[in-house]
Amino acid sequence: LKTADGGATWAALDSGYGYNLHGVDAIDADTAVVVGLYGAIRKTTDGGVSFSALDSGTTSTVYAVDFFDADLGCAVGWSGLVLRTTSGGV
Repeated sequence: LKTADGGATWAALDSGYGYNLHGVDAIDADTAVVVGLYGAIRKTTDGGVSFSALDSGTTSTVYAVDFFDADLGCAVGWSGLVLRTTSGGV
Protein backbone atom coordinates (compact mmCIF):
# COMPACT_ATOMS: atom_id res chain seq x y z
CA LEU A 1 0.00 0.00 0.00
CA LYS A 2 1.06 3.57 -0.64
CA THR A 3 -0.25 6.91 0.54
CA ALA A 4 0.51 10.36 -0.81
CA ASP A 5 -1.77 12.29 1.55
CA GLY A 6 -0.59 11.39 5.03
CA GLY A 7 -2.72 8.24 5.23
CA ALA A 8 -6.14 9.66 4.32
CA THR A 9 -6.25 7.34 1.29
CA TRP A 10 -4.22 4.29 0.27
CA ALA A 11 -3.47 2.67 -3.09
CA ALA A 12 -2.50 -0.98 -3.57
CA LEU A 13 0.86 -1.73 -5.19
CA ASP A 14 1.95 -4.91 -6.98
CA SER A 15 5.41 -6.06 -5.89
CA GLY A 16 5.34 -8.93 -8.36
CA TYR A 17 5.84 -11.40 -5.50
CA GLY A 18 3.16 -14.03 -4.96
CA TYR A 19 3.82 -14.76 -1.27
CA ASN A 20 3.44 -12.85 2.00
CA LEU A 21 5.47 -9.73 2.58
CA HIS A 22 6.09 -8.85 6.22
CA GLY A 23 8.11 -5.64 6.42
CA VAL A 24 8.71 -2.41 4.56
CA ASP A 25 10.99 0.59 4.91
CA ALA A 26 10.54 3.73 2.84
CA ILE A 27 13.95 5.29 2.31
CA ASP A 28 12.56 8.35 0.52
CA ALA A 29 9.47 9.30 -1.52
CA ASP A 30 10.49 7.01 -4.40
CA THR A 31 12.60 4.28 -2.79
CA ALA A 32 11.32 1.49 -0.55
CA VAL A 33 12.34 -2.05 0.33
CA VAL A 34 9.92 -4.86 1.26
CA VAL A 35 10.78 -8.25 2.75
CA GLY A 36 8.95 -11.51 3.27
CA LEU A 37 8.66 -15.27 2.92
CA TYR A 38 11.44 -17.43 1.47
CA GLY A 39 14.06 -14.67 1.80
CA ALA A 40 12.18 -12.25 -0.43
CA ILE A 41 13.58 -8.75 -0.75
CA ARG A 42 12.05 -6.39 -3.31
CA LYS A 43 13.05 -2.78 -3.99
CA THR A 44 11.32 0.07 -5.77
CA THR A 45 13.04 3.26 -6.88
CA ASP A 46 10.06 4.73 -8.74
CA GLY A 47 7.49 5.13 -5.99
CA GLY A 48 6.11 1.60 -6.30
CA VAL A 49 5.44 1.56 -10.04
CA SER A 50 7.83 -1.39 -10.34
CA PHE A 51 9.83 -3.60 -7.97
CA SER A 52 13.03 -5.52 -8.58
CA ALA A 53 14.05 -8.69 -6.75
CA LEU A 54 17.22 -8.51 -4.68
CA ASP A 55 19.26 -11.56 -3.67
CA SER A 56 19.05 -12.09 0.09
CA GLY A 57 21.21 -15.21 0.04
CA THR A 58 18.66 -17.09 2.14
CA THR A 59 15.33 -18.90 1.84
CA SER A 60 14.39 -18.10 5.46
CA THR A 61 11.54 -15.71 6.11
CA VAL A 62 12.60 -12.10 6.53
CA TYR A 63 10.29 -10.17 8.88
CA ALA A 64 11.58 -6.60 9.08
CA VAL A 65 13.92 -4.19 7.30
CA ASP A 66 15.36 -0.81 8.19
CA PHE A 67 17.61 1.48 6.17
CA PHE A 68 19.72 4.11 7.90
CA ASP A 69 20.53 5.86 4.60
CA ALA A 70 20.30 4.96 0.90
CA ASP A 71 23.07 2.33 1.23
CA LEU A 72 23.20 1.00 4.80
CA GLY A 73 20.38 -1.32 5.83
CA CYS A 74 19.61 -4.33 8.01
CA ALA A 75 16.93 -6.98 7.89
CA VAL A 76 15.97 -9.61 10.46
CA GLY A 77 14.16 -12.88 10.11
CA TRP A 78 13.40 -16.42 11.18
CA SER A 79 15.62 -18.18 13.70
CA GLY A 80 17.91 -15.24 14.42
CA LEU A 81 18.60 -14.31 10.79
CA VAL A 82 20.32 -10.92 10.43
CA LEU A 83 21.17 -9.46 7.02
CA ARG A 84 23.18 -6.31 6.32
CA THR A 85 23.84 -4.31 3.18
CA THR A 86 26.20 -1.43 2.56
CA SER A 87 25.18 -1.05 -1.09
CA GLY A 88 21.44 -0.41 -0.92
CA GLY A 89 20.78 -4.13 -1.30
CA VAL A 90 22.35 -4.37 -4.72
